[in-house]
Amino acid sequence: FSSIGFDQGAIWLNDGDTERQVSAEGSAVLPAWGEGFPTSVFSPDGAKLYYLVESGPRRGFSSGELWVTDLAAGSHERVLPGLSMTTFDISADGQRVTFATMGTDSKSRIWIARLDRRSPPAILPPVEARGPVFGNDDDIYYRGLDGKLWYVFRFKISSGEILKFSNEQAVNSPTISPDGRWILSVVPVEGQDATSVVKAFPVAGGAPRMVCRFCFLKWTRDQKHLFIMRTSTNGEGEESSFVIPLQPGSALPDLPAGGLQSDADFRKLPFARVIDGHPGVFPGVTQSAYAFERRFVRRNIYEITLPR
Repeated sequence: FSSIGFDQGAIWLNDGDTERQVSAEGSAVLPAWGEGFPTSVFSPDGAKLYYLVESGPRRGFSSGELWVTDLAAGSHERVLPGLSMTTFDISADGQRVTFATMGTDSKSRIWIARLDRRSPPAILPPVEARGPVFGNDDDIYYRGLDGKLWYVFRFKISSGEILKFSNEQAVNSPTISPDGRWILSVVPVEGQDATSVVKAFPVAGGAPRMVCRFCFLKWTRDQKHLFIMRTSTNGEGEESSFVIPLQPGSALPDLPAGGLQSDADFRKLPFARVIDGHPGVFPGVTQSAYAFERRFVRRNIYEITLPR
C-alpha cells in the first residue's frame, strides 16, 4: 500500500458571529509573507474578497490565479484568467489591481490591470520587483534590486518614474497604511539580538519609527483598528493577532521609543481583543470581520502489486 498526500487550502471568513468557507473549488491561498503584503484582500466596501487559487506548479511561497468571491451572493469568478501571480493589491477605489508574476527565469515582474478587464494587463518597467502595493493615486511601492541589494522603491504610474524610497535595505516587501502616509519595511539591524526589525517610514519624509521585532502589521480598511501579528522568534509562523484601536487620523498606536520588544510590551497595548488559532489573518473594512487561510492534507491510498 502507498499513500500520496496533497497539501490544499481554503479561504475562510470570520464575521464576528460565524466562520464559513468562501473560496472557490481548488487549493486557495492568501499572499504569503515572503511575497507581499496587500493593503487589504477585501474590496473597499467589504462586499468582495480576493484570493489566489493555485494552478500549475507553485512559484515562490504562493502563486495562483486571482479569484474573487461575492460574499453576499456566494458566487466566485476568475478575475484575470490564465495569469498566475504571487501577490496582489487592490486599489483604494476598487478599480485596479497591481500584482507580481514569477517568470521561468525565477525573476519577479510587476503589473497593473483594471478589475473590469476593459483593457489588458500592463507590465511595468522595473526589471525585477516584488510585493507591489498601491500608494496614493499615482504611486506603486515595491521591493526591488539596486545592484545585489533589495530596497523599497516608488513607481509613478503616470510618468513611469522610479525613485528609491529609502536607503535602508528591505528584507521583505513593503506594507502601506490605508491613508498612504506610512510605509512599513522589515530592515536589517546589526549589534542586536534580532537580525531585522519593522520600521515605519513617513511617506512625506522624516525619521522612521521603530515598530517591533518578529511581527507583521495589517490595518482595517477604515483604519480604525490595527492587527499586529506576533511571530515566533525565528520569524516562521504567525502566532497571535492583537487587534489595536487607533485614534482618529492616526495609523499607529503609541509605541515605546525602541518599538515593541517583548511580550510585556505587547500586553501593555490597549488591544480590543486577541485572535488565536488563525495565523495570517487579513482584516476587513472594520475589525468585526477578517479572512484567514485554513490548510489541510488530503491523502489517497493505493494498493500496488509488486512483481514476484
